[in-house]
Amino acid sequence: MSRARGTAMAVLVAALGLGGCGGALFGGGDPSLYEALGAADVALAATALQDGLEARPNGAPEPWRNPATGHAGSITPRATLVSDNGHFCRRYDEALVLADGRSTTLSNTACRDDAGRWVWVD
Repeated sequence: MSRARGTAMAVLVAALGLGGCGGALFGGGDPSLYEALGAADVALAATALQDGLEARPNGAPEPWRNPATGHAGSITPRATLVSDNGHFCRRYDEALVLADGRSTTLSNTACRDDAGRWVWVD
């Protein structure tokens, strides 16, 4: 993995508040797609994750697009549930489309942490 790609992946994991989850973040998807994201793309994706899981009803995507890079994606909530410890959680699909046309969609789960932020857990 190149240093730039490794840095982009680390920025994505940090921006999404995922600390120790970096190895499992991609849920079997192609991590090279995420490695192509720059800091501005990551910031847009992280905002879409927080906004989409907080405010969008199930099935309604929260899109993001970076006109400077051409990269885009969306967060689409699929189900809302409550964890055993009482935190709200949401299952969601995360779509990523790179400027060169490569794309992937991954299904994940995020729960609110004690600070109220959505944090990827599955």
